[in-house]
Amino acid sequence: MRVLVLCTGNRWRSPLLARSIQALRPGWEVRSAGTHCSRPRADVPRAWRACVDGWVEPHVSRKAEREDVWWADVVVGVQRSHEAFAKSHKLDARVVVCKLADPAFQRVSAWLALARAVSDAAAVIVAAIEAEPDVVTCALPLLEA
Repeated sequence: MRVLVLCTGNRWRSPLLARSIQALRPGWEVRSAGTHCSRPRADVPRAWRACVDGWVEPHVSRKAEREDVWWADVVVGVQRSHEAFAKSHKLDARVVVCKLADPAFQRVSAWLALARAVSDAAAVIVAAIEAEPDVVTCALPLLEA
């Protein structure tokens, strides 16, 4: 199974979600990318990475390309606009949408809870992918800081 995980900037949600999905299904190929990355960035705050067990490697954000969508068996987006992005590149793309708050717009004190919510969402997403529906939306509560 090839899974592409999308968020907007590929700095916070999609890297963690991709890592969490990969941990649950080591045999799957999982990539992450952003729909609106203007340039590669390696500045994910250490404080965010510290919220994630074992995430110490540097991450460089990258922009999603048409080829990424075509490569994937399933595209996972963390908001509805990511579904639209995938469908704009491949009309019959199989998309799972799981709404997640963006830590970039939250207080640092909320980051640990947000990181846990993203990790917990991975199990729901894996179950949705394995159930084989066309489009699934799993709406997790957006945590307010």
